[in-house]
Amino acid sequence: MRVPTEIRFTEFDAPATSSGAWSGNSPLLTGYMVGLRVKPATSSTKYDISITDKDGYVLFQRKTVEGTMQVYIANGPIPIRSIVTVALANATADEAFNLDLIMDP
Repeated sequence: MRVPTEIRFTEFDAPATSSGAWSGNSPLLTGYMVGLRVKPATSSTKYDISITDKDGYVLFQRKTVEGTMQVYIANGPIPIRSIVTVALANATADEAFNLDLIMDP
């Protein structure tokens, strides 16, 4: 059994929302997304998150998350072979977020 590799958005190590929103592109990913971890600076911050591929297909979406979200994909890993866009929206505070995709190559 392989151990998943954690992919951190190094270019956006602590993305910060502005007017409640932020989006950024990953490097080229090849493998399977097995999890996602998002942590705002404040535990009471609410936000929406979505991940789309280069063709605009929504790979993951969650609305009205409060505080830290750590998700392991229960229905099986999501295959990714492209650059993905991660978007935070409707954040109740403009602040820094830590964001990690957990990938299995």
